[in-house]
Amino acid sequence: MEVEPHLWEWVPIGLLPWVWGAYFGRYLGRMLPSAALGLARTLRRTGFTHPDLLLIDHPQFCNLDRVVAATRMAYRATDVYREMHDRRIVDDLERRLIAAADCAIATSEPVARRLRELGAERPVLIENGAEVAHFARPAARPPECAAELRNLRLLGPRPYALLPAYLQHAQAGLLPLNDHPANAGRSPMKLYEYAAAGIPVLATRTEDLARRAPQFVRFFDPHAPEATLDTMLQASPRPDAREVAAHDWSRIAKEVLATALAESARNP
Repeated sequence: MEVEPHLWEWVPIGLLPWVWGAYFGRYLGRMLPSAALGLARTLRRTGFTHPDLLLIDHPQFCNLDRVVAATRMAYRATDVYREMHDRRIVDDLERRLIAAADCAIATSEPVARRLRELGAERPVLIENGAEVAHFARPAARPPECAAELRNLRLLGPRPYALLPAYLQHAQAGLLPLNDHPANAGRSPMKLYEYAAAGIPVLATRTEDLARRAPQFVRFFDPHAPEATLDTMLQASPRPDAREVAAHDWSRIAKEVLATALAESARNP
């Protein structure tokens, strides 16, 4: 389906679960393709068979480079996928992607560390970001926020287009994470969406968030979360516009493209 000019959305049908390719690869000595029916034919019909760059962001798309004859290929890992899918076999798929790619990009330091473990010599760290202008554009206070229901309001889902209005008129944004191992590698987009809306963030401490040390973030005390929130609301640390602007998707996209297309990025 063509979403807009030069942008297509295609939902594949797989004959087998994508991770099976890695299991068969261990026994057959060759990784099986993802078996996405009709992909090559669809790409030929649209004339999209030899792109300048193929950007893969999940091990599910291992072997996509055999379908698309791209000039260059980049693997941009966004999570620690072994923990996310609770399958060590996923490492095999990532090793194959790293070996085939011209460069490897990680969205957090734990992800970069995993890529190095799997064979990437110089993974580049480029964090996730936000559509800053969208969340920073002033919006009127939503009518639901004016209705007093003591200390609880259940708003339900809201369209992405309306989210800035709700965030801008909040006192703080919450980013709670449980202790699942996959959360150690998160690069939360919500962090900078909150910041672009101009509100401080109370988050669960992770290695990567602590490394970034944004001045508008405070971390939960797991033994007294409500006290941490009270302290943060009193201090009300505000995001710095320059710090937030550095995490705009337009800048990140340019950095990803520059990294992926640089001759020095090619793996030996």
